[in-house]
Amino acid sequence: MKITEIIVESSDSRTEEFQGVHMKLRQDDWEVIVSALDDWGREMGSVVMHKGDDNELDPQDLLVQDRFRGQGIAKIMYDYVKSKGYTIHRSPDQSPAGAGFWDKHRGEEGNVWESQLDE
Repeated sequence: MKITEIIVESSDSRTEEFQGVHMKLRQDDWEVIVSALDDWGREMGSVVMHKGDDNELDPQDLLVQDRFRGQGIAKIMYDYVKSKGYTIHRSPDQSPAGAGFWDKHRGEEGNVWESQLDE
């Protein structure tokens, strides 16, 4: 068995591979939480989004561990959420880092996340 074939499961949600990364999605009536996991099940990054109407999400908190930054983990997490049928709106109160991330992938005027699958 190759290391890349090991997927850690938990009782509250299952992992699934997306663009070469193991993803875990947890949700309730108010929020969606997505984690990107390495091959051993350790969290590389996570994003918390509040739910609105009609599967619309408002990003609240995005974190990628230092050693995994610059590898596209945040973009993969956003694309994964989009692939699940959600619409992600640009937060009006982004940090400078958050604004830079969004501008890099969606452009300064883009207010809705469209995954690379849609482009």
